[in-house]
Amino acid sequence: IYQCDWSSDVCSSDLSFTVQVTDGSATKSVNAVFAITGTNDAPVIAASTIQFQQGQAAVANLFNIQNASSDVDGLVSEITNYIFAARQEGDADYSQFTIDSITGQIGLTATGAQAIAADAIRTDYILHVQAQDKYGDLSAPQAIDIHVDMAIDTENHVATLPGTMGDWHIQPVTK
Repeated sequence: IYQCDWSSDVCSSDLSFTVQVTDGSATKSVNAVFAITGTNDAPVIAASTIQFQQGQAAVANLFNIQNASSDVDGLVSEITNYIFAARQEGDADYSQFTIDSITGQIGLTATGAQAIAADAIRTDYILHVQAQDKYGDLSAPQAIDIHVDMAIDTENHVATLPGTMGDWHIQPVTK
């Protein structure tokens, strides 16, 4: 019996056995051979939503794609590369985000953190990402939705600013 660790190797083997039929007076034998070839399956990234408070966006580690990745052929640690997929219509400006190709950690550039902190209108940023396994297969592009809770509550007209009042310099606006 041939056994292959399908989770870590791309395997192939021939499986053969003999079938015998008898009618009591004669016996016939046939050798059957099955060729089994394993194939690599690309990793999969689950759709994910990340949420954080506006003004607290200056973090390097928004989300780790590894937490949403899987590969039926092996361990997530065998995924060798994480990348931004081709930008799709409606996606965020990828230059505002970073992705660590080894760990899958998504973060903001300094410019991205400033832009998100200053934007009082946009609350959702979509990024499409892909993972590549050690055999070179890429996952399908998957959307990661980054949702920013705005500092201004437009329904109740109350500011919910992050941090403490000592962190903010507030000046009255006159009309």
